[in-house]
This record gives sequence, C-alpha cells and structure tokens, in this order.
Amino acid sequence: MADFQPVLEDPLSSSAQPSITALVASIVTDVRDLLEQQFALIRHELQQDMQTTCRATWLIAIGACSALIAGIGLFFASAHCLSWAFPNIPLWGSLALLGILLVIVAGGTIHRGIKQFDSLHLRLNSSSQALKEN
Repeated sequence: MADFQPVLEDPLSSSAQPSITALVASIVTDVRDLLEQQFALIRHELQQDMQTTCRATWLIAIGACSALIAGIGLFFASAHCLSWAFPNIPLWGSLALLGILLVIVAGGTIHRGIKQFDSLHLRLNSSSQALKEN
C-alpha cells in the first residue's frame, strides 16, 4: 500500500497579509500586557520597599529604646561625676549643664535626619519613569 499524503493548497504562495484590524488588535493586546507587567512590577517593588522599611523601623525602634535607657543612666552618672569632680557646682547645675549639651546634640541629629529624609529617592521613581516611556 502506498502512503497517503494529503494534498494541501500551497500556503507559501498565498500573499494574504493580515488585516489592519488584526494588527491593531495585536498592538492593543501587547500594550495591555505591557501595562499589566509594569503595574505588577510597581506593586512588587512597593511590597519589597514596605517590608524593608518595616524591618528597618523595628530595628531602629528597638535600638532607640535601648539607647534611651542607657542614655538616661549615663546622663545621671555623668552629672554626679561632674558634681563630684567640681564640688563648687551643685548637682542641679551639673544636670542643667549636661541637659543643655544633650539638647544641642539632639537638635543637630534631628536636623541631619531631616536632611537625609529629604534626599531619599525610592526605587519606584525608576518604575514610574519606565511606565511613562512605554
């Protein structure tokens, strides 16, 4: 028996081009898919940034509480040491002197932190820029 091979019309010889409607539909589908991917990327980056920010915030809070407790102890110990080293200064004077010094240091640190927050740029800026380009 001979092998049966179906006879097909020659698809390579037909010069039928896709219609304009099919091209526009394909472009619209591609744009929709691209926008969905961009929004998924933005959502993923936001989730990562929020998780990292939450972890960093907890670490800072724990460290700040520990530093506060240690700082209070050191503050009073330093005031007593200053009052002991200079007997002419009363204890309240030593506390006031160290309090003023602490306020100056705290103000400088807060000012520096505010400057650092002002210079903060999130990764989201690059994603939104890519979305605008597309």
